[in-house]
This record gives sequence, C-alpha cells and structure tokens, in this order.
Amino acid sequence: MRERLEDLITEKAVGALRQMDISEIVVREGTELIREKVKGTMLSMMLNEQMIQSIAAPIGEEIENYIEENGAAKIRPIVAGEIARMEAGSLGSLTSRIPLKKDEVDKIVDVLYDTCVEDSVGMITESIDVAGIAETKIKEMDVVALEALIFSVMKKELNAIVNLGALIGFVIGLLNLLVDML
Repeated sequence: MRERLEDLITEKAVGALRQMDISEIVVREGTELIREKVKGTMLSMMLNEQMIQSIAAPIGEEIENYIEENGAAKIRPIVAGEIARMEAGSLGSLTSRIPLKKDEVDKIVDVLYDTCVEDSVGMITESIDVAGIAETKIKEMDVVALEALIFSVMKKELNAIVNLGALIGFVIGLLNLLVDML
C-alpha cells in the first residue's frame, strides 16, 4: 500500500510539473534575469531581446526534458521520506499540522469508520459461528432451564397467534356486518 501511495503522489507531482510549461517560465524569467544582470554594462549593448531568448529557450526545453526523463526518480525519494516521517509520527501530530475544524474531523472519522465496517463486516460475520455458539449454550443448559426457556418462547408466540386470530376475527366480523347491511 505504501508503494502505491508513493507512486500516486509521485505521479501527481510530476504531472503537475509537466502542466506548468517550464520552458515558457524559464524563457520569461531567464530573459528578465539576464536583462537585469547585464543592465548598464558593456554586454547589454551586444545582447538584444532575441539573443537573450535564444539562450533561454534551449535551457527551458532541456529542463522540461530532464523533468520528463528524471522527474519521477528525483521526486520519489522525497515523497518516500515524507511518508516515512508521517508514519513515524502519531496521528495527533499529523492532524495538528493540518488545520481541520471539529466537524471536518467528524466527517473524516465517519467515512473511515463506515469504510472499515463495510470492508470487514463480511469477515467478522464469517468468523462468528452463531449456530455453533447457540448449540453449545443449549447443550450446556440444565434440562429444567431449557424447558422453561422453550415454554416462555411458546407462550409469547402463542399469545401473538391468539392476538392475531382475534384481530382477524374482528376484521372478518366487521366485513360480515358490512355485507349484511348491503
């Protein structure tokens, strides 16, 4: 997982560098810097804008090529070091560097909790043998206690059936009255 995280962050950083158009930045900033450095010197009379840009443009292209070829190799160790430093610290030290409000932390914790529960609920339910536990408990019970348990369950269920029968009889009686009235 750590390697995938390193790969992802490195890929994102190199992608961001590619999108920056480094050669254009080097040409613009390099031209300005050269102009400032030679200003007021004898060299400024010999260097015109076109000559300065002809020096800066190849440098910018070479920098882009270097980033393309070596960017990931140069950035990955930095990313790996930062990840290692973050792993070595406590969660509290990590979160103290990120300015989060309580409700944001609550949302993050909720999402992490839900994800962990969803990912592990199948494994947990498979590892718990409910039928085996119930069978063991019933086998360990005293015969009198088991009989009392069975009778209490039967009493509740029979009461539910009697009450349901009374309700159905009441509804049928009302329907019979309605039919007779018509």
